[in-house]
Amino acid sequence: MPRLTDIIREQHDAAPAPSGATAAAAFHAPSRPEAAAAGRAAVLSEPDWYHLAKEEVLRLGQTVRQGALVRIDSLAQAAAGIAASVQRDDALLLKVFSGSDDRFLVTNPVHVAILAVKIGIGLEYDAVALERLALAGLLHDAGMFALPEALVMKAGALTPEERARVQTHPQLGWQILNGLGPSYGWLAAIARQEHERWDGQGYPDRLQGDQIHDHAQLIGLVDVFDAMISPRPYRRRISPHHTIKHLLVNEKQTFSHRLLKALVGQLSVYPLDTAVRLNTGEVGTVIRVSPRHPLRPVLRIEQTVEPDGPTSGRILDLGKTTLVHIVEVLKPTEPK
Repeated sequence: MPRLTDIIREQHDAAPAPSGATAAAAFHAPSRPEAAAAGRAAVLSEPDWYHLAKEEVLRLGQTVRQGALVRIDSLAQAAAGIAASVQRDDALLLKVFSGSDDRFLVTNPVHVAILAVKIGIGLEYDAVALERLALAGLLHDAGMFALPEALVMKAGALTPEERARVQTHPQLGWQILNGLGPSYGWLAAIARQEHERWDGQGYPDRLQGDQIHDHAQLIGLVDVFDAMISPRPYRRRISPHHTIKHLLVNEKQTFSHRLLKALVGQLSVYPLDTAVRLNTGEVGTVIRVSPRHPLRPVLRIEQTVEPDGPTSGRILDLGKTTLVHIVEVLKPTEPK
């Protein structure tokens, strides 16, 4: 399976966009060869892939609305950077859970790309597949930009006619991405199928089960997850913990058991940045999750039984103790 950057080189007769940490040079080339040295210095100099991806999605939206030719060279570079970053650490994942109140048409594709890579890691996808997942996440809602912004951003309930029009966006995205050529047929298929559901109750083609592209199923799941944990014009955000509980209880026919299991394994029942109370009375924040112990994350203790006690701020790995456990998820702070 060719890398995204190889396809772009073939189609646009351009130099290949490097993936992983090297992709940073596409945005910030070092003035000296030694400036790109491995280790901590290289990580610190890496571009802000979250911000850059948002800029590229915004640019995509402007291009679609103008009816101009869509090119995805820079989006593919951002996708490669996101994939490499998520494989290395959870810095981008923390941005997803921060409850951003930016325009969701721009932030949602970035969040979906990040989450899809994280779940793809749990499914043991290789590096090339993870890059493709990231690109599919960034472009999965391209068709939404072809709809009137007033309709997409409407704060109140949609009329049946308006809802039907919004539900044409998978076909619109499919048409847009088909214009990229046959090398991106897989990308167009994902955009068309990401609202299809395991039980056949999705749209636009009522596909079910394995009729749906594996990556489209995954993109669809994390799209729902992000939609719930992010604020919308018509409601507040739902905590990641309660979102996962909802998916496990109410959507077990909508998505495959394999994908739901991977979601819990990678994000945990107590996702990053979740505030919890322990049986000791202490309050902590989840800073790391473990696929092997989804009920026992790593916490940073924010409040002890004695607020001024010396143990506040310490790191506690619940996977290494059987005496301490979570008894309550605390209400999240609304985004500022």
